[in-house]
Amino acid sequence: MNFSQNNLKNQSSPYLLQHANNPIHWQTWNENSLREAQQQNKLLVISIGYTACHWCHVMEKEVFEKQEVAHLMNEHFISIKVDREEHPDVDQIYMLALQIMTRQGGWPLNIVALPNGKPIWGATYLPEKQWLGSLHQLKDLHQKDPNQMEEYALQLEKGILSTQLIDEPIDTEFKRNHLQNALKKWQQIFDYKYGGDKSAPKFMMPNQLQFLLRYGFQENNKEVLNYVKLTLYKIAQGGIHDVVGGGFSRYSVDEKWHIPHFEKMLYDNAQLTSLYAQAYQVFKDEYFKEIATKTIAFIESDLKSNDDLYFASYDADSLNDKGEQEEGAFYTWTKKELQNILKEDFLLFSDIFNINDTGYWENGKYVFIQTQNLQKVAQNYHLEEFHLKEKIDSCLLTLKEERNNRPQPLLDHKCLTSWNALTISSFIDTYKITANEKHLTFAVKTARALWDNLFDEKLYKSYVEGNKQILGTLEDYALVIKAYLQIYQITSENSWLEKSQKLIDIAFAEFYDEEENLFYLASKSNKQLFAHLFEVHDNVIPSSNAIMCHNLFMIGKITNQDKYIEIAMNMLHKYKNSFQETPSNYSEWMNTYLNISHPFYHLSFGKECIENKEVFLEEYLPNVILTLHTPVNLKQYDFRESDISNQMLLCQENSCKRPSKKRIEILKQIDFN
Repeated sequence: MNFSQNNLKNQSSPYLLQHANNPIHWQTWNENSLREAQQQNKLLVISIGYTACHWCHVMEKEVFEKQEVAHLMNEHFISIKVDREEHPDVDQIYMLALQIMTRQGGWPLNIVALPNGKPIWGATYLPEKQWLGSLHQLKDLHQKDPNQMEEYALQLEKGILSTQLIDEPIDTEFKRNHLQNALKKWQQIFDYKYGGDKSAPKFMMPNQLQFLLRYGFQENNKEVLNYVKLTLYKIAQGGIHDVVGGGFSRYSVDEKWHIPHFEKMLYDNAQLTSLYAQAYQVFKDEYFKEIATKTIAFIESDLKSNDDLYFASYDADSLNDKGEQEEGAFYTWTKKELQNILKEDFLLFSDIFNINDTGYWENGKYVFIQTQNLQKVAQNYHLEEFHLKEKIDSCLLTLKEERNNRPQPLLDHKCLTSWNALTISSFIDTYKITANEKHLTFAVKTARALWDNLFDEKLYKSYVEGNKQILGTLEDYALVIKAYLQIYQITSENSWLEKSQKLIDIAFAEFYDEEENLFYLASKSNKQLFAHLFEVHDNVIPSSNAIMCHNLFMIGKITNQDKYIEIAMNMLHKYKNSFQETPSNYSEWMNTYLNISHPFYHLSFGKECIENKEVFLEEYLPNVILTLHTPVNLKQYDFRESDISNQMLLCQENSCKRPSKKRIEILKQIDFN
């Protein structure tokens, strides 16, 4: 490999290709690049980002295209570009280092490390002058006093590893008050005016809201349920939601969910589809069903590949009418544009979507936000509400047709395993509330495409243009297992259960630390990282260990393998104190905790009444597993298939309710609290 040139041109990642023409001699993350740094005794510049990242583009243009910057980096550093979506394990460890050093995080994530990969300095976006000044100082210090750098790196490494330490609770019981204590603390940061947390920027955090929805439902906690409902309305009516084309942007820069950073990520939209579908099951609010179905339609129409997999994201930036890259150019409108396009409907539209001071963004542009009740607007315009909705839909369709003539944002055409697994789950959840077979078909097709294209003895992380690339991390295994178990419960096809079991076996071999009773994010055989870490805190995507905990509990219940349930309970036990201290970091853990602290059931169906399963899917049953009668569970509860082949059997722990043919009778037997 020639390290005296930029080696990104043959990469498939759009993010890496964006830097392929930089004068910097960028290398990819691999053993050769790391070995070269040690052989030349050069510091590493490790720059991490992703395709849809606005500030990554800004730094690429303002800093990495500059000859002076390139001369310094090429002469004195080995520079490595990393797509965080391909290497979440690399991103995890260096983001943690940055947060320890600066108490801040974000992308682009820029790290300077010793030749052995241990970090000594970090920053996010920096302008050219500041970037050059920092690198000059670090270069000089490395030449004059390398021992000082090595001592700092050692102390920082200790700090990174110390984040993995945890004092396990003495109390071995799983009590309800653990969750109640967590909620009391969490509610202190609830924003009861605009939803979400009291902060800006605001991220949607679907996994947090899914837990709160379930907790509020099972505890019959009206305050929590009302908070979730408020948040879901504010998100859907805010500018973060693209009412013209469907889908959601990554986050809002303000507390009102009005102004987004305009990138659209598959993982956000998949999880939000599931969230709104589940919210419909709880609240029976048709608006939530509408949002779920429109979001899944956006995923299907705008992100689908020819391989039945789904692309990663759309960029925040696109070309404006001057031919220049501009954030939000594709999504925003001037008042004059809207008046010319909508004509006599403009006044009505502007009232609904605030083409006024409320909806104003910058540079004469508006971002749509709804703040009025449609019923009230209909009254003001002497319209029936259904007629008003027809007018709105007509206006939005007109705007979509007009918008399609604009230059589109860049599409990141990577198909990522974990994000596609989330998409499978979103299709399943949409199928439950619509009974539309196409959603189940899409779920199964995507699940098969994942297996056919991204599994070969082990899971791979990314699929681009017919090629699988980069071995998967725990996140990939955890989310695929979860999705396959969901398909198994819907279809009753044993192949999905068998695939789940196979992936669990590999996950134990590749990632499990028996002493800590946790799974590493990266494979234990990965020698490129200077340390191996556990991922336990939820982010926008739940933590991989929390998902594995859920998976082990579920497959343990489905197959009556107590060893998995025991491991899951031991994993949960470790974090009982933690989620009472910082509950928002542990929502996925607490979701599984509800399976133990509250009633949990296994509902099985005889082959002659399997059609009854469909009517249960529309119900919100977060504490119920659905399967056919199996020889294992029938033997456990001392039933014979021939005796109850036309009946349903609801079991809890080691006892069962009376078999029944009636849906209403079974539902009455399910206790949520």
